[in-house]
Amino acid sequence: NVNSICHNTIGSYTCICKSGYFGGDGIFNNCEEINECESDIYSNNCLQKCINEPEGSFTCLCYDGYESNNIFNCNDIDECIIPMDYCPLISTCQNFIGSYNCICPKGYQSIKDINNITTECIDIDECFNGDNDCSSEVDGGYCINKDGNFECECQYGYQLDSTTKECYDVNECNFGACKKYDDNTLCI
Repeated sequence: NVNSICHNTIGSYTCICKSGYFGGDGIFNNCEEINECESDIYSNNCLQKCINEPEGSFTCLCYDGYESNNIFNCNDIDECIIPMDYCPLISTCQNFIGSYNCICPKGYQSIKDINNITTECIDIDECFNGDNDCSSEVDGGYCINKDGNFECECQYGYQLDSTTKECYDVNECNFGACKKYDDNTLCI
């Protein structure tokens, strides 16, 4: 058998199975390969994935997000310190054991891939979706969308209260609006 080693003895011979194989009766030796990945006797010691190899051996592999640190063990890959473009430029990388995620800043929506990892940060239009505290056009205000934010503005004749973000009517008469045309005009 090709999976055994034959030893000549006086008037006979014996065969023993090669490493990674078992069985045999010492003479006919039908040595069969040991599946180290399924064997309790031949503990494979792989901590993540075990691949049974032909020729009586096995290989230990690591799950995605891990890298081998010796024959049997795997360590987490910190994708956030590797100089690669895992995350969109404006996001923050957050490492997890075996994975990572990208956190978009406030004012941006995360677009995720099939692995639930953020691949893109898209500006949220707070003016369009109504997620702003600006005065309405009826009240003299309007919203201007900015990248990652928004600004409240007021129509002509109104002024913005920076605390409440509300527009209030300006009394132009207090500022001499009519006098610029004629001192004899009455401002109403």
